[in-house]
Amino acid sequence: MVLKEIILAALLQFAPPEKQNINPWRDDSHEESLERYNAIADAIVNVCEVKKEPATESAAAETAESPKPSAGELNCASLLAALAIGESGLARDADTGPCYRKGGFKTRCDSGQAASVWQVHSYSEYDPQTKQPRMVKVSELFADRTLAARRAYYVARSSWSLCKKMPAIDRLSGLSGSCQAGLKSVHSRYKLWQSIQDWMREKSKSSPPPKKAKTDSV
Repeated sequence: MVLKEIILAALLQFAPPEKQNINPWRDDSHEESLERYNAIADAIVNVCEVKKEPATESAAAETAESPKPSAGELNCASLLAALAIGESGLARDADTGPCYRKGGFKTRCDSGQAASVWQVHSYSEYDPQTKQPRMVKVSELFADRTLAARRAYYVARSSWSLCKKMPAIDRLSGLSGSCQAGLKSVHSRYKLWQSIQDWMREKSKSSPPPKKAKTDSV
């Protein structure tokens, strides 16, 4: 299985769209859910996939026939999948916006301050065109899943580095703003990440071996 197929299968396995059917933000059909899940998987691939330059033509043919994901790609993909599922359950409103905040749901998406399945907040970045900092708005994060995924991965990696003196299970606590021990939500995200990572590794092993190029004997 290629990376995109593994990611999509994991999203469906760990966050079945049917779980949202009782909610007012549910998808209108299973087909709509699959379309969104495909788009979320594409965004994760855009962030995690490493473009490989084969050294030979035969290596290029093997890669094209069976582009097995690397350990690093699976680590990145499983982390982003776990964060997306843990933060939003891949709910439609969190994914495409605006978040459903009627009645008892006024605090969804951090009271409207977070966007995408990764629940990313607006942030400042350097604009190379104007050579000035600019704010990336919530509306931009809703409109561009890859932008949101890339930001989520950056923040997660920053937390992992910032909280490096803590046990692994606490090192994603920086996502909440500071390194803290014992946060149940952080432990839940970490455990989900490990579960999805193990699952993806097994799926990757089931990929068929590449076909060997035929060679003429002398």
